[in-house]
Amino acid sequence: MIKQVEKSEQILEHLRQNLYVNLNILHFIENHADVKILIYNNDMQNGVIAFEDDGWCFVATECKEFLKAFLENYPTGNKLFSSVPKNSAEVIFSLSEPLWKTSCKVYVFQGEEVTKKSGNFKVEQVLPSDVNEINEYYTYRGDWSLEELKMCIENLDSSCIRIDGELAAWCLVHDNDGSLGPLYTKEKFRRMGLAELVSYDLMEKLIAKGQIPCVQIVDDNTNSLNLAAKIKGMEYSHDCIWFGFVE
Repeated sequence: MIKQVEKSEQILEHLRQNLYVNLNILHFIENHADVKILIYNNDMQNGVIAFEDDGWCFVATECKEFLKAFLENYPTGNKLFSSVPKNSAEVIFSLSEPLWKTSCKVYVFQGEEVTKKSGNFKVEQVLPSDVNEINEYYTYRGDWSLEELKMCIENLDSSCIRIDGELAAWCLVHDNDGSLGPLYTKEKFRRMGLAELVSYDLMEKLIAKGQIPCVQIVDDNTNSLNLAAKIKGMEYSHDCIWFGFVE
């Protein structure tokens, strides 16, 4: 039987036992006041599922019975899954085939401090006035993305570089799961090391707040995978899958 429970230190501590794999669901629970948290048969050892109505679902369980019951009864609207560890996702796929899915590799910063990168460019916070331009370059741009990016820029840390007054490169933090992104460098400013500079700067901001930087990179994004491999302390953790049962 599925049971909804309140956010508690007990729940968070259970998830921290597998910290790097559960970073995204931990961020989601800790930073969203209206999140719903579920356990199965009144036992956290069966795992945890968290979601918002008409929002993303986060899974920290491989219990087939729990996942089956969740798919059949929750949520009442869209069924969109974020950052699901590959093993858990495969259990869900054995129960129902999603309409779409995207596989990512998760890298987690496992060092103590960021090795600062020197450069001839000033790194600064992204401005709310930059949101329309950033949205134009966003790979997953949609009806929802402008408001989502605006919220991230206004409420979360970010880093960017301007060259002769033009926005050249930037990196934000995703609100839903706390991972780095979107990260982008305009074509004419590439091969100047700007992506590395904004990434290091943003990671340093997060670490100063006691947060663990992580990034999810789509499997065929070779440039971003190579960048993650270059950043000292950023280590491959696991594969995850985003997927949905609605368009």
